[in-house]
Amino acid sequence: MRHRQVASSAADRLRLLTEELRDTAAETSSIPDQRLALMFACAHPAIDPAIRSPLILQAVLGFNAQAIGLAFLVALAPMGVRLSRAKNKIRAAGIPLRTPERTDLRARLASVLEAIYGAYSSGWSDSAGADASLRSLAEEAIWLGRLVVDLPSRRQWAFLR
Repeated sequence: MRHRQVASSAADRLRLLTEELRDTAAETSSIPDQRLALMFACAHPAIDPAIRSPLILQAVLGFNAQAIGLAFLVALAPMGVRLSRAKNKIRAAGIPLRTPERTDLRARLASVLEAIYGAYSSGWSDSAGADASLRSLAEEAIWLGRLVVDLPSRRQWAFLR
């Protein structure tokens, strides 16, 4: 009787595990984090490669032009102009900022990694550690970087290797 109870309990657990695996397999086409998906969307090939990472920092991570300029060693005025031009081009050309197809991710990866590094370096610019928001920004960049590094280990993202 105990054997039947254990077998019945195990069967229920196995059913749940099977359903979870099936649900996970169904989600293979999506990027596991919404912010990361937005970062890939902002790295559209029609946008100038030099402004993709700053645009990602502004649109997704909420940086202002001054912080972006500091991260990329560019004065505030030129960075503001570049970001405005990029946004105007997106509007005028009707560039869709949506999650790209899997085949387009490899071409956008460098810009996403550059933006993550920009966020990380901005987070560590407070050498005294007095600003908690900057510390958390560095931690967030580390988390996003680890997520990107982990993507190729997943079967559906193996093409990023």
